[in-house]
Amino acid sequence: MAAVAAPSRVSAKHHSLLHLSLIGNLASSDAQASESSMFHHLRRIALGQWARFGLMDFASSQERLDEEAMRDIDELAWNQTSVWMGRKIDRSWLLEFFDFLHPHPCLYIIKIEGNTVTVVDKPAVAIPPSEQQHYQRLRRSYSERIHCYRIFLEKVIERSKLDLHLTLAMNMDDIGLDCETAPLFAFQKRTGSLNLLLPDVHFLYSNWYWGSRDVVSYEEKKIAACFAGSSTGGSNGFYRLNEEVIGQSLNPRLRAAAHFARSDLVDFRITKAVQCESPDIRAWVEAQSFFAKPMGYREQFQNRFLISMDGNGAAWSRYAIGLKSNSAIIKYDSPFVLYYFSKLEAGREFLSVSSEVEVERIVERERAYPGSYREVAESGQRFFSRYLRRDRVMAYMAALLRQYAEFYASLS
Repeated sequence: MAAVAAPSRVSAKHHSLLHLSLIGNLASSDAQASESSMFHHLRRIALGQWARFGLMDFASSQERLDEEAMRDIDELAWNQTSVWMGRKIDRSWLLEFFDFLHPHPCLYIIKIEGNTVTVVDKPAVAIPPSEQQHYQRLRRSYSERIHCYRIFLEKVIERSKLDLHLTLAMNMDDIGLDCETAPLFAFQKRTGSLNLLLPDVHFLYSNWYWGSRDVVSYEEKKIAACFAGSSTGGSNGFYRLNEEVIGQSLNPRLRAAAHFARSDLVDFRITKAVQCESPDIRAWVEAQSFFAKPMGYREQFQNRFLISMDGNGAAWSRYAIGLKSNSAIIKYDSPFVLYYFSKLEAGREFLSVSSEVEVERIVERERAYPGSYREVAESGQRFFSRYLRRDRVMAYMAALLRQYAEFYASLS
């Protein structure tokens, strides 16, 4: 993530400098948005309608949360906000700092008055011609996300009967900004970051994973592991695919795909070549034996193990869908966290690995002793029901807003 240090006092002249210094740190979004403004407009409307549909008739379908579940959810929110409680921050400085960050394409200012949520218009920013196309592609993707979050916040406030009067700043990038001097909301962060974690946007895009139903029992599944995804990701700051990244195996997904290319234990597919530095690099990826057609979740559910490996950040939907399924998750070590990760325990809800050899050992053990990891799969399902159903995620967001409101009210 790009680190942001707050100046002692912010002036208007910093806006363009901030943008020009940080835009180069953004991960590429090759497949995230269409070049067509009309397509983007229609897609944004459709995503908003889909988010509203997923939140319809919520009150009639929710189950009452027991006190223990509410304490757990409040604790998840407290894990995010506690570091900011009691900090001596001047409110006028905080708002000025939000304005300072606002020109960055991924940063949005949200004002909440009562139960009304307003996204503040982005300021105009001068962009070099060579970066215009990339900048517009990013802005379109971010505007889709913030549109859905605004709908989500309004529904959470309505459902929880909150009366809020506050301003907050949201980062809509996959990786985005990291700040130690002011609280920024984001949907993922690196371990140790002070950002406040939102539920990730795929809960809204996917209608709370309602359609991701695994009807194959653990016993009926093939004793194998699988992964299907694009060539995103990197290490040591290398997120663009070039000859150096490929030659030094700096892209974990390509490294794993090459390792498992002829394995009968693991079906590991790269299904889309993205973030390629040149057409030749893209062609190279697409010519590899591990490059294959996409594999939908219905096909993936035929396997007892689903592999979760970072792309540009944590695997949002794959992790939630894996927990919900009848399969067990094999999760590669990751520096990224989502809001609910602190409640997960390796060996209980997922199997932790740091190498391809460890993945193979898990599958080999299951083949030698079938059922060895059935309890992990079942624990994952219980976790999803306890923390990741729609009512639980909305309760978490309400708790996070309440606690942030307490922080905001304490500012001098």
